[in-house]
Amino acid sequence: RPVGGQYAEDTKKYAQVMARNTETLVEALERHPDVNVLYNPMSIYNNTNFYIFSYPTSTEYVLGINFDPCRGNSYDCCMNVFGTAEYPALLKPNLQSERVYKYIVIGQPDEVQKNYYLVDELGSSISTTNSRSPDDYKVWNDTCTGIDTPYSYCAGRNFAYQRSPVRPACEDNNSSVDALAGCYSPLTGEYQTYCVQVAYSSNTFIPQCGVNTDGNCGTYLEVHMAHGTPYHEEREIISQVQLTTRNVTGYYTTMLPLTWKGNSSKVLCQYSETFLRVGSLVYIKSSAPVCCCPPPYSSDTGTGSFQCPVGSTSNGAFAYRPYGIYDTLLVDTLVQAYPYCPIDLSANEDRMMCSVYDVENRRDYTRTCANVTHFLPTVTRGWKSVDMLGLYDGVCPYYKSCALTLDSGKCRFTDLRFTFIGQVGIVTAVDNDATIPTVMVSFNNNRTSYEFSQEDVELEQYKAQYELWWVVRSPAMNTVQKRKGFNITNPRCTFDSVNNRYFPYAILDAEGNAIDTSALSYEY
Repeated sequence: RPVGGQYAEDTKKYAQVMARNTETLVEALERHPDVNVLYNPMSIYNNTNFYIFSYPTSTEYVLGINFDPCRGNSYDCCMNVFGTAEYPALLKPNLQSERVYKYIVIGQPDEVQKNYYLVDELGSSISTTNSRSPDDYKVWNDTCTGIDTPYSYCAGRNFAYQRSPVRPACEDNNSSVDALAGCYSPLTGEYQTYCVQVAYSSNTFIPQCGVNTDGNCGTYLEVHMAHGTPYHEEREIISQVQLTTRNVTGYYTTMLPLTWKGNSSKVLCQYSETFLRVGSLVYIKSSAPVCCCPPPYSSDTGTGSFQCPVGSTSNGAFAYRPYGIYDTLLVDTLVQAYPYCPIDLSANEDRMMCSVYDVENRRDYTRTCANVTHFLPTVTRGWKSVDMLGLYDGVCPYYKSCALTLDSGKCRFTDLRFTFIGQVGIVTAVDNDATIPTVMVSFNNNRTSYEFSQEDVELEQYKAQYELWWVVRSPAMNTVQKRKGFNITNPRCTFDSVNNRYFPYAILDAEGNAIDTSALSYEY
């Protein structure tokens, strides 16, 4: 029993309490500022520089973000209110026919219903019977001469469809944010400049922290730009707001500043780039080279060509290093299947390998495919290798074991057609001084890169100019749990006349109007 507030030293209870208290004391000493870094090395990371990306699955919990949710409604229309965001996916997106990975193109806010179908944030179709938006109006329009003539909104002679001005509460308007419009406090209705209402939802608790955390703890919404710009990196925070509500019912609304890094003389703008730089996303045009490689591997014959290394979703030039434990385990399983690769994802190279049959040993084995040579020197179209069936026009610029074809992109017999046409990659190097300006492009997150003429690539326009990151901060790291794109429609960015390109922001004059051109430095 306790003696003088303590247990007797020869009891098990005394030993238990002493061990627990000693553990608490050691933990407190290890967290002392003078020695903390020795016992907690992760604490040295700066939260604005270190991010991990961990997105919850729908079976765990769901996070929601809506921009300008009360447009056309009362300022407090999205406070503890449920509402599913819906988006107009164009029926005719006009994407390139050769594009490998086609995506959903979202229409403008005034698009009429006959030109789109509804999708949710994940791209899944929504039945029109479940839509929260009212039907379109049918109005007089003397410019219309027939259905879809001369405009897609025409409903017939002198009639047109027009989107209803009545909008549902808690709607998402992430494609058309006006940085100069200002916003109203969802709590008081007070107007503030250079901001936008943002509604957020979570069906689990939103992490909060105690006082005196210096912004290094808690849940924040942060504005970033994917792949950055020539003026700043992607990880740099442009604007932010802290979420201080631990649990919400439906959507809850806050105000997000649209100033550039807290500078009231700069605001977010309608940004786009017109030049190639390291980090640019580019689309490979139909004018890019087409190659022909040895016939592809067949499990029936055990012979044929294949690309190395093996990746979780694709191989060779499209194989990226594992992002997490799932990718790692999947690759570990895939590499155990024949045909085998002599290199793995740690290598900064790609190879075209061939599986061949050894007649003497009566077994299959893999080797690097033979290089292409001018097999018939007297014939222009006389290039091939011993592994190929057809004759072609030269050596492929991507793999020496493949041949370049100038025959309208065609390969002969069963030779494998290989090209990057229709793919999207990231620029890793730019050479504007070469006789034919070139770029190096990676399709596997910078593991390897391939050279293209600048005439064979075009800038891939981002689906979103900016991204809003849902970030949970801790003393060790920032965990990004959601990324949502949004576009600014007003104002236009200020032109940087010194560097002959646009700033990623608009500079405002004393009256709050956007300046068209400036010769001032970036630190203005």
